[in-house]
Amino acid sequence: MDLVFDKGDSQNPRGHALLYFRVDTEQDTVYATYVVTLPVKSDLTKYVPPFLASHLGNMPLSDLSAFAMPPVPEALSHFAELERLSELRQDDLVYGGSMFSFDLPRMMEMATEAVQVYSGLCSDALTMNSTPA
Repeated sequence: MDLVFDKGDSQNPRGHALLYFRVDTEQDTVYATYVVTLPVKSDLTKYVPPFLASHLGNMPLSDLSAFAMPPVPEALSHFAELERLSELRQDDLVYGGSMFSFDLPRMMEMATEAVQVYSGLCSDALTMNSTPA
Protein backbone atom coordinates (compact mmCIF):
# COMPACT_ATOMS: atom_id res chain seq x y z
CA MET A 1 0.00 0.00 0.00
CA ASP A 2 1.28 3.43 -0.91
CA LEU A 3 0.37 6.31 1.38
CA VAL A 4 0.14 9.84 0.02
CA PHE A 5 1.02 12.63 2.44
CA ASP A 6 -1.24 15.62 1.71
CA LYS A 7 0.25 17.30 4.76
CA GLY A 8 3.44 16.23 6.46
CA ASP A 9 6.51 14.40 5.19
CA SER A 10 6.75 10.67 4.52
CA GLN A 11 10.50 10.85 5.27
CA ASN A 12 9.82 12.37 8.69
CA PRO A 13 6.26 11.55 9.84
CA ARG A 14 5.00 13.09 13.06
CA GLY A 15 3.78 9.83 14.57
CA HIS A 16 0.12 10.84 14.50
CA ALA A 17 -2.04 11.22 11.43
CA LEU A 18 -5.51 11.70 10.11
CA LEU A 19 -5.78 8.85 7.63
CA TYR A 20 -8.52 9.00 5.03
CA PHE A 21 -9.92 6.96 2.18
CA ARG A 22 -12.27 7.84 -0.66
CA VAL A 23 -15.08 5.87 -2.28
CA ASP A 24 -15.45 6.31 -6.04
CA THR A 25 -19.26 6.34 -5.89
CA GLU A 26 -19.43 8.85 -3.00
CA GLN A 27 -17.77 11.98 -4.38
CA ASP A 28 -18.35 14.26 -1.38
CA THR A 29 -17.59 11.76 1.37
CA VAL A 30 -14.27 10.75 2.89
CA TYR A 31 -13.77 7.98 5.43
CA ALA A 32 -11.28 8.81 8.15
CA THR A 33 -9.56 7.41 11.19
CA TYR A 34 -6.82 8.64 13.50
CA VAL A 35 -3.46 6.84 13.55
CA VAL A 36 -1.13 6.93 16.54
CA THR A 37 2.33 5.43 16.81
CA LEU A 38 3.49 5.10 20.39
CA PRO A 39 6.99 6.33 21.24
CA VAL A 40 7.17 3.82 24.09
CA LYS A 41 6.56 0.11 23.50
CA SER A 42 3.63 -1.14 25.54
CA ASP A 43 2.66 -4.62 26.66
CA LEU A 44 -1.08 -4.63 27.27
CA THR A 45 -1.04 -8.19 28.60
CA LYS A 46 -0.04 -6.62 31.93
CA TYR A 47 -3.32 -4.73 32.05
CA VAL A 48 -5.84 -7.23 30.68
CA PRO A 49 -7.32 -9.64 33.22
CA PRO A 50 -6.81 -13.30 32.21
CA PHE A 51 -10.54 -13.94 31.93
CA LEU A 52 -10.77 -11.22 29.23
CA ALA A 53 -7.61 -12.14 27.34
CA SER A 54 -9.21 -15.20 25.72
CA HIS A 55 -11.99 -13.01 24.28
CA LEU A 56 -9.56 -10.72 22.49
CA GLY A 57 -8.56 -13.35 19.96
CA ASN A 58 -5.35 -12.71 18.04
CA MET A 59 -4.84 -9.08 19.01
CA PRO A 60 -1.10 -8.46 19.43
CA LEU A 61 -1.34 -7.27 23.02
CA SER A 62 2.30 -7.86 23.86
CA ASP A 63 3.55 -5.42 21.21
CA LEU A 64 1.11 -2.58 20.69
CA SER A 65 3.11 0.16 18.99
CA ALA A 66 0.59 1.68 16.57
CA PHE A 67 -3.16 1.66 16.10
CA ALA A 68 -6.08 3.40 14.41
CA MET A 69 -9.10 4.70 16.26
CA PRO A 70 -11.77 4.09 15.22
CA PRO A 71 -10.58 0.78 13.71
CA VAL A 72 -13.03 1.16 10.81
CA PRO A 73 -12.82 4.58 9.13
CA GLU A 74 -15.87 6.77 9.73
CA ALA A 75 -17.69 8.80 7.08
CA LEU A 76 -17.15 12.56 7.01
CA SER A 77 -19.07 14.76 4.62
CA HIS A 78 -16.38 17.40 4.11
CA PHE A 79 -12.71 16.89 3.27
CA ALA A 80 -12.15 20.50 4.33
CA GLU A 81 -12.91 19.47 7.92
CA LEU A 82 -10.07 16.95 7.84
CA GLU A 83 -7.73 19.60 6.44
CA ARG A 84 -8.78 22.03 9.17
CA LEU A 85 -8.27 19.45 11.92
CA SER A 86 -4.90 18.44 10.51
CA GLU A 87 -3.75 22.05 10.48
CA LEU A 88 -5.12 22.82 13.94
CA ARG A 89 -3.65 19.70 15.57
CA GLN A 90 -0.49 19.57 13.43
CA ASP A 91 -1.27 16.01 12.34
CA ASP A 92 -0.03 14.39 9.17
CA LEU A 93 -2.87 14.18 6.65
CA VAL A 94 -2.51 10.90 4.78
CA TYR A 95 -4.49 9.42 1.89
CA GLY A 96 -4.77 5.64 2.03
CA GLY A 97 -6.51 5.04 -1.29
CA SER A 98 -9.92 4.13 -2.62
CA MET A 99 -12.21 1.54 -1.04
CA PHE A 100 -15.78 0.27 -0.88
CA SER A 101 -17.79 1.69 2.03
CA PHE A 102 -20.15 -1.30 2.26
CA ASP A 103 -17.37 -3.81 3.02
CA LEU A 104 -16.62 -3.18 6.72
CA PRO A 105 -14.10 -6.02 7.17
CA ARG A 106 -12.15 -4.79 4.14
CA MET A 107 -12.29 -1.20 5.46
CA MET A 108 -10.77 -2.37 8.74
CA GLU A 109 -8.16 -4.40 6.87
CA MET A 110 -7.16 -1.38 4.76
CA ALA A 111 -6.90 0.83 7.85
CA THR A 112 -4.75 -1.80 9.58
CA GLU A 113 -2.49 -2.10 6.55
CA ALA A 114 -2.13 1.69 6.39
CA VAL A 115 -1.26 1.77 10.12
CA GLN A 116 1.50 -0.77 9.50
CA VAL A 117 2.91 1.24 6.59
CA TYR A 118 2.71 4.52 8.53
CA SER A 119 4.30 2.91 11.59
CA GLY A 120 7.10 1.57 9.39
CA LEU A 121 7.74 5.05 8.01
CA CYS A 122 7.90 6.39 11.58
CA SER A 123 10.34 3.66 12.61
CA ASP A 124 12.51 4.31 9.57
CA ALA A 125 12.59 8.04 10.33
CA LEU A 126 13.59 7.39 13.95
CA THR A 127 16.36 5.06 12.82
CA MET A 128 17.67 7.59 10.31
CA ASN A 129 17.57 10.42 12.86
CA SER A 130 19.13 8.46 15.73
CA THR A 131 22.60 9.44 16.81
CA PRO A 132 25.01 6.69 17.79
CA ALA A 133 25.84 6.51 21.49
